[in-house]
Amino acid sequence: MASHSRAWALWVYLGISVVCAAGAVAATWRIHTLETSARWIEGQLKDQATAYANTLQGRYVDDEMEGFRERRELLGSSATWFQVRIGCLMLWVLATFAFYIQRAIASLSEELTEPVR
Repeated sequence: MASHSRAWALWVYLGISVVCAAGAVAATWRIHTLETSARWIEGQLKDQATAYANTLQGRYVDDEMEGFRERRELLGSSATWFQVRIGCLMLWVLATFAFYIQRAIASLSEELTEPVR
């Protein structure tokens, strides 16, 4: 019975670990994608600034403001994915601690319930 309990707890822990790792990897990939997009927009803005440096066209200002809005949205999404990644890692740490406590209690329980020879 005790070994069944340990096996069950191990499978639950492994399942949570896999889900947390997958979530952290997905969040990291999404953060990278969003930050790459933000850097691309920033590069486009710098290119436009160079092109319009000698003129006073209102179009540049409008494009720049739109670019800043897009970049802000991308970086805001990136921050959300940072929080998702941190949440996954925190859940994994808590699951690891819970698994350790469960193993310690099961071990102690076995020691206390063993018949004395």
